Formats: sequence, structure tokens, C-alpha cells
Amino acid sequence: MNRIFTLLVLTVFSLGFSKAQNIQWASEVVNYSSQYQDAYRYYESSQIVGVPNAIGNENLSPWAWVPKKPNAGEEYIRVKFASPMRGVRQVYISESLNPGAIKEIILYDTKGKRHTVYENKNPRPAGVGVIWRMFKTSFSPTSYYVAECMVKLNTKAVPGSNHLDAIGITDHYGEIKIKSLIDDLKYKKAIPQRENLGRFVNSQYDERLPIISPDGNTLYFTRKNHPENLGGQGKDDIWISRRKKDDTWSYAENAGEPLNDDDHNFVIATNPSGSTVYLGNLYRSSLDGVSVSSRRGGVWQKPKALKIKDHYNNNEFVEYHMSVDEKTLLMAVQRKEGFGERDIYVSFRQGDGTWSRPKNLGATINTVGIESSVFLAADGKTIYFSSNGHYNYGGLDVFMSRRLDNSWTKWSKPKNLGPKINTVDNDFNYTIPASGEYAYFSSGYKTVGRSDLFRIRLPEEARPEPVMLVSGQIIDVTTNKPVKAKVKYNSLDDTPKDESEAVANDDNFQMVLPYGDDVEVYAELDGYFAVAESMELSGEELEELDSDRPEDLASSGPAEKSEEIKKLEAELAKLNKDLDNLKKKQDDAKRKPSR
Repeated sequence: MNRIFTLLVLTVFSLGFSKAQNIQWASEVVNYSSQYQDAYRYYESSQIVGVPNAIGNENLSPWAWVPKKPNAGEEYIRVKFASPMRGVRQVYISESLNPGAIKEIILYDTKGKRHTVYENKNPRPAGVGVIWRMFKTSFSPTSYYVAECMVKLNTKAVPGSNHLDAIGITDHYGEIKIKSLIDDLKYKKAIPQRENLGRFVNSQYDERLPIISPDGNTLYFTRKNHPENLGGQGKDDIWISRRKKDDTWSYAENAGEPLNDDDHNFVIATNPSGSTVYLGNLYRSSLDGVSVSSRRGGVWQKPKALKIKDHYNNNEFVEYHMSVDEKTLLMAVQRKEGFGERDIYVSFRQGDGTWSRPKNLGATINTVGIESSVFLAADGKTIYFSSNGHYNYGGLDVFMSRRLDNSWTKWSKPKNLGPKINTVDNDFNYTIPASGEYAYFSSGYKTVGRSDLFRIRLPEEARPEPVMLVSGQIIDVTTNKPVKAKVKYNSLDDTPKDESEAVANDDNFQMVLPYGDDVEVYAELDGYFAVAESMELSGEELEELDSDRPEDLASSGPAEKSEEIKKLEAELAKLNKDLDNLKKKQDDAKRKPSR
């Protein structure tokens, strides 16, 4: 008898020790009383399926089942579990907004028999200031297998609309830690505090839509409701501020005409030299689209529309961004073939100067929610975008993803930049210089005005792949004066790459080159012989280029000429002199002798 008792004790102990603390979330909606209908499926019954989208007051999510009318009375939803579970001891319900309306919880076994495990005849709000709650109720282990669950609400008991985010069952007693599914970037070092750009940039009005130039020295942004806006206080104008040597910013100035008119105006990108800006909307037109303006002789030219094949947007909002090589256009628009509300698309410049039909970036990036304010880094691979469709900390969060191939539909899984960068408010409009050192953005969180511009030093993990920013002048070797020409480069390694080019405008040029590549840089201009300069950068030189302020290279003046270039220039000068002497002798021989 003692021997049998010992064996039983060992068996019970073994089972208890191996017991897993698991929770099973609903896999299917059986039926429901009503659901709130909207164009983007935020609040339909299917949103209750799966793990909670919201974990804690900071992580409110729009994805939840919401009854059709607030405070209408009794509402219910019935869900099914993929694997019937025996010995269920607790039910978990994520009430993601206005908790407290739960009236009754009924479990159904595999034969469809009802079992009431919770009843509250007097539901009431969960508490002052409580906007989210993970409700749980405990009871004796079920002797039957639980296949389904119904939750009934008394929506009259709690003001406002009632959101249920998830329903789960578990065979474990006690508290179960519900893990957030937010996929954060992991940082090795502490993230520094964000910096307000100061009173010369920010005002009592709204500062939004920042675009930083690739060299990090010029900041374009829009101001809303400012009395100096050309369109009046109801329209957005482009304003410009420039970074000074002490790392402060100059007093922002209105860009004036023709970049601003009497409609909404905003910059979406600038080329590396700053000689070209790309602009949102079509000028002197109410149509959505993209325009471009170039600076000639220090004066901006009238913006011209880009021709994008089959371009349309079924949303009142839109965002665009142009790559630094000016060949790739990204946009956040709503189209009939999309996954939900605004999705991110890509369009490519064609040989005739037009742009291809927008192509969806795919389901890794786009969701049934909002994807917006996309920014393509100077590496041409890393995008930063805002979304409320991926798991987040509230509203729109900023995510980062890298392009995996040239299809533009294969991307790494988007990473949330984390709670030190994202907030409970909407976070969007990230713009990053070629150095990748800082992210500039607009926020309404802890501001001086209505919304301000900030920057934050990005941790290494959140930076794009490094690039080289090269700047200089094109010099006529004879006159020693600047000329305007196309500047091109070719990679000298064995990997075939696209040739890139920049245009020397206003006597200078800037271009972004692949980091670490050995490249050949040369100029093209009719009537001139080009002299190519090979740049074979050592590890030490690359480290110097990757300093905290690589953009200083652009303002340090022309680079010192190599001995080879000096020798070539001397030979060219001697050749030109010899040609001049020969031409003079020929002219003298043709002259008639005097009488």
C-alpha cells in the first residue's frame, strides 16, 4: 500500500512540475450582435481574433471589435478556439478602450452545452482614468473541453464605445504575463534624449514635414497657419533654415515664390547638391502629384509636374519621397489594389523622363491600417515609415526595414524604433541626412508651440547603411574658372553597378557614393577632355569620412590635388601653349607681304 501511494505521489508531482503556463487566444468568430462598420476594417468582429494588439494604457490600438452603436444596451460576441482545452481555470479579455462593461462570460463544450463562469449584474467603469484593462476571471477547472466562449456586454453601463481586443482561455491558475508582440529594435547603448531645434526654427504655429538635405546643413519644412504664408493662415508654406557652424539653426525664412503659392506647399526631397527640390502637389492646380524645381543663378525656377503613369490617390492625405539619385519615387497613397488604407508604393524614372505605374511594396510593409510618411535613406535600401497597422506603442509609430533585393517587394521584417523614440502620440515624418547620425521629425509631444521640429541622435542599430558624400567643383584647367558639367562615377570593383551622376550647379556639386567602394569620378562636358580621379579609400580614410560631421567635408573647400593630376594639368597647359604657337605661325604664313 505504501509502495502504491509513493508511486501516485511521484506521478502527481511529475505532472504538476511539467505544467506549462499557456494561454490560447480565439481563432475564429462564430457570431456577434453588431459591429461598427468603417472603410478600413479597424473595428470589425474579426479584430478580436488572435493575440492582443494592445498591452497596457500606453499601447492603445485601433484594432478591436466595437459594437455598432455606443450605449445601445446588451451586445455579445462568440468566438471559437483552434484546440478545445480541458481543465480551463481562467478567461482573459483585453478591454482596449472604456473597460468595465462585461456582463457575462459563457463557455461552450464540444457538444455545444453552455456553462456560465462569470456574471456581473451591475457592471461599471473600471476606474477613473483607466482606459485599458486586461480583465481575468478564475473558477474551478472545467471537467469538459472548452471549444467556444461568449462575452456579453452591457454597453449602457460604461460611457463611450467599448472595445474588445482579444479573448483567451488558460488551464493555469494565477497571473500570466501577457507578452507584447511589438518587435522592437534592440539597442546596446542608452538612447539620448530628443532635442528641440529651438526658437529660430520653431514658433507658436505648427512646424511639420521636415526634410533635411543629404549634407545635413539645410532644413526645409512647412508651417501651418502662419500669417506670412502666401496662401494665408489656412494654407501650408515652405520655410527654410540652415545649420550654422556652432550646430545651431538660422532664423527660418519663408521660401517665397515660386516654391510657395496660394495652395498647400511642401518639400518631399532635395538632391545632394541642393540644386533641385521635389515638391508635393501640382502647382496652380488642385491635383495631387509631384513637382520639381531647379535653381539657376541662385533663383528657383517655376515647378514642373512629374508625369507618373496611372497615378491616383483615394485618400485626402498623401506623402512622397525621392531617392538621392533621383531615380526612385516612394509614395504613401490609397489605391484599389492596396491592403487597407494608405499603403507604400514605388515608382521608377523611365528613359523618357516619365515615371512608372506605382508598385505596392507588399504585405511585409503594408497592412490593413495606415502606412505613411515614408523616407528612403541615402543607402537606397533602408526605409523609415510610420504605421498603426504593425504592433506599436500608440497611434502611428516609426518603423525601419531594409530592402532585400531589387524587386522592391522583399523586405526585412519592420522593426519598431522602440518606446524611447516612439511615443503614445502619432510619430511620423522622419528625415535623415546621408551621415545617418540624426533623425529629424515633427512632434506634438512636449512642445513649445502646437507642433515643433526635433532631432534625435540615432543609435547605430537604427541607422541606414553608411555612404560617402562627395562634393567639389569642376574647373577649366586653362582658365582656372568653374564650369557646369555632369559628374559621374563608376565602381572599380568586379560587381556591376549602375552609373550615377550629379550636375554641377552654381559652380559646385555633391553626390552620394557607395561606402567602401573603389570608384572613378569624372566630369562630362562637350568640347572638353575629362580627367578621371580614382578614389581608393583605405580603412583609415573611410573611418575619417564616417566621422560625426562628414558634411564638413563639403564646406572645407576644394580637395588638394594629387601629384598625378598636377602632372596632367601641366602637360595639358604645355600642349595648349604649343597649339597656340603653331596656330600663330600658320596665321603669319597666310598673310600677304606688305609693299
